[in-house]
Amino acid sequence: MPMPPIDVPSGLTAAEYKKLAVRYSMIGWVEQASLASRRAEQPADGGYRGDLPAELDSESTAGAAAGAAAGAAAGAALADALMKLLTQAPGEEDESGEDALAAALTQLQALGVPEEETDKLLAALSNLSSSSVEATLPSEVPEDLGAQEYLELGMRYKEIGWTEQARDALQYAIELDANGEFGKAALTFLRSKVPRHPVPMMAVQTNIQGFNQLAAGDSATAEATFEKLLQDYPDFEWPYGNLGSLLLHSGRLDEAEKVLNRALEINPYYLNAVLHLARLHAANDDLDGCIKCLDRANEIDANDSWAQEIRAVIANLSDLP
Repeated sequence: MPMPPIDVPSGLTAAEYKKLAVRYSMIGWVEQASLASRRAEQPADGGYRGDLPAELDSESTAGAAAGAAAGAAAGAALADALMKLLTQAPGEEDESGEDALAAALTQLQALGVPEEETDKLLAALSNLSSSSVEATLPSEVPEDLGAQEYLELGMRYKEIGWTEQARDALQYAIELDANGEFGKAALTFLRSKVPRHPVPMMAVQTNIQGFNQLAAGDSATAEATFEKLLQDYPDFEWPYGNLGSLLLHSGRLDEAEKVLNRALEINPYYLNAVLHLARLHAANDDLDGCIKCLDRANEIDANDSWAQEIRAVIANLSDLP
């Protein structure tokens, strides 16, 4: 599959830079996405004129200034959508560890978010550690709750990696409210966010370890961790999703597609794999394939925020030549 260039090229039109920014964002190449998005906002005179600072890379005439303003306004919606995608998209099945948080803050700073703002975010998120959540949860699922309570409890169990307790709690919600709001929501969450087949806690924790290795920048070790999980637990879809995302970020699109399709063979409702494939098709400049995946994601969970963010980015390209 063709990849976007590692180095953002010069001399493209604003529309070409916008498309390129989306392709970079789908792979997770934050710096290239940010640079391409900025270049898309340059004066619309046929292309970007190099790597000069913005205050120097402009004409002095009033007409050129008006053109620059118009270009910036035209790219504002796309830039906003890209920012949301890059800062809000979840990783894979992980816990709120410090390594993952540090990686997210690094991305925010690369996109130009002021350091004082990222410091505030760090302070706020530090109060939401998984250990504090875990301390409030019973190790065994209670037997006297209502459907809504079981739904919320299942989500919290999944958040800390207690997948089998999550499965039990969600199934209780479904039994109590099969045709109601909470039962349907529990079924959606169970299918799309909990492993299809029971897996031991050790496998879940090892998957989390691999995610944190990846978030810390040690992609080689993370890849080895996920590959070992695939060998030991071939029917556990989460490490396939993590590995597919890693391969996508590394630019190995063909390998990523095979791994993600295997994840969906295990669990056709595995939403993260569907969305990684949507990213992969967009990175490959295959918008039809991307939209097909997003339509499938909507069938699985019409309320998923990450799918909505990706669709918003793609929608910004609909009027481009």
